[in-house]
Amino acid sequence: MRKLWKALALVLALAMLLAAVSGCAAKTDAETESQQTETAAPAAQEETDASGVPGVEDEALAAKLIEQAKHPLYQLCDSDPTCTNGIVAPYQKSRAAIDKAIPTDAGTYTKDKIKLGFQVYMMENDWFVEIVEGAKAAAADYGVELVVVSANATDEGCLSAVENLITQGCQGIMLNAVSLDVNNKLANMCTEAGVMCVGAGIAVGADTGVLTSYTTNNFWSGFAVGEEAAKKLSGEHIVAACSLSYWGETNAESRMAGMTAGVFWVRTQEMGLSYSQLDCAELAVKFWEDVRKNGSARSDEFDFEIVSGGESNNTEEGGQTTAENAFTAHPDINLFMANNDFEGMGVAYGAEAMGIKLGEGGCWIISANDGYIKALDKIRVGEYLATCDGGSYANGYACVALMCEILLNGYDANDLPPLTCSSYEPITVEAGNIDKYYIEGAVLSRGEPPATITIPEYNAMQAAALANE
Repeated sequence: MRKLWKALALVLALAMLLAAVSGCAAKTDAETESQQTETAAPAAQEETDASGVPGVEDEALAAKLIEQAKHPLYQLCDSDPTCTNGIVAPYQKSRAAIDKAIPTDAGTYTKDKIKLGFQVYMMENDWFVEIVEGAKAAAADYGVELVVVSANATDEGCLSAVENLITQGCQGIMLNAVSLDVNNKLANMCTEAGVMCVGAGIAVGADTGVLTSYTTNNFWSGFAVGEEAAKKLSGEHIVAACSLSYWGETNAESRMAGMTAGVFWVRTQEMGLSYSQLDCAELAVKFWEDVRKNGSARSDEFDFEIVSGGESNNTEEGGQTTAENAFTAHPDINLFMANNDFEGMGVAYGAEAMGIKLGEGGCWIISANDGYIKALDKIRVGEYLATCDGGSYANGYACVALMCEILLNGYDANDLPPLTCSSYEPITVEAGNIDKYYIEGAVLSRGEPPATITIPEYNAMQAAALANE
C-alpha cells in the first residue's frame, strides 16, 4: 500500500494541482484535453472491464486484488472502525452512478461567475485556520470568490452554515464538520439542492454525493512514525505511553493503532518473522483493542508494551497532565505516542517539568499529525523524533482547485474515491527532511496539495504494484 503511493505521488499528480501549486489558475488547451482524456467516461470504463474491477482489464491481476481484499484486516475495518480510519481496500467500486450535482455546463464557466463556499467547523484552532488559508490561496490563484462561514464548533452550526451557503448561490461547497454522520447529512443537503460538495480535511460517506474528500490518513500516518520509533529503539524493549484526544475518538485511536503497526512491521523485519505488512496492521488493531479495554497491553513477540493511556483533549495542557501521570507511574517509559503535536508538545513540557530526559538515552516523542512548528523545533534539537504534516493548508487548497477545474476546465470528477487516494501516503517530518517543511513564523508545516485520481486509475495503480512484486 505505502510503496504504491510513493509511485503515485511521482507519476499521477494531475496537471490541475501542479498548476495550482505554481499559482497558475488556467491550463493550456493541450493540458485540458489531456486531462479530460485521462478521466473521461468512468462509468463506461467499468462496463468494459471484464475483470469486474474498474480500471483493471487483466483478469488475473483483478483476481489478486479481490483475493487481497479478503485479508482479515479489512473485515476488522468493518467490525471496529474506531481504530482503522485510513485503511483502504486494495480496489474500489465505481461511484459513477451516484448523483454528485456536477453542472451539465461544467467547463463553460468564467472565473467571475464562480462563487464557492467553505463551511469550517471552527476558527479558534490553528488547524482549521490553516485549511481555510489554503482554500483562500487557491481561490486567489484561480480568481474566484470564496465565502467562509464558521459553524462555531457545533453540529447545528454546520447545518446552518451549509444552508447559508446554498442560499447564497454557491456552485460548490467545502464540508468540514467533525462528525461523519453530520458530514453525510451536509452532503445530502448539497446534492438535493443541486450543489457540488467536497470534504475538506474530513471523511464523508462513499454513498453520498460528495465528489471526494481531501484529508490526511490517520492509520498510515501513525504507521510511518511508528516505523521511525522502532528503528530508533532497535534492539530495545519498548515501554510506550499514549496521549489521546479522548477514548473512542476515531482519528486518535487509528493513529495509535497505526503507530503500533509500524513498530510491529519494523520488528518483523529485524526478527525475521513471517508477517506481511497487512498482518502487522491486523495484529496491531487487535492489540489496540486490548489497550482500549484494559488501559494497557503487552506483546512479548514484538518486545513491545503500552503501559498507560490518557485523554489530553487536543491541548498542550492536556498532554502535560497525561505525561506527568504516565511518568509518575512508569518512569521507564522510552516512547510517548501522541495523537497530535499539540498534545506532543504538552508531553514534552510535562517531561521537562519532571526532569525526564527527552531524546537519545531517554524518552522519544512521536506524533501522527499537525507538523506543529514548535514540534519541529524540538525535532531539530533531538528532543522529539517525528511527526506527520497535517495537510490542512494543502487540503484546503486542493478542495478549491478541484471545484475550479470542474467549472472552468471541465475536469471529469464523476468517479473519484470517497477519500482522495494520494492522501494515503503520509508526509513524515523528521530530522533528515525538516528544512523542507519548516516555515519560519508559521504555526504549522505546509505540504503540497495532494494529487487527484479516479477510481479506475486507483485500481490500475494497485494492479501495477502487484504485477511488479
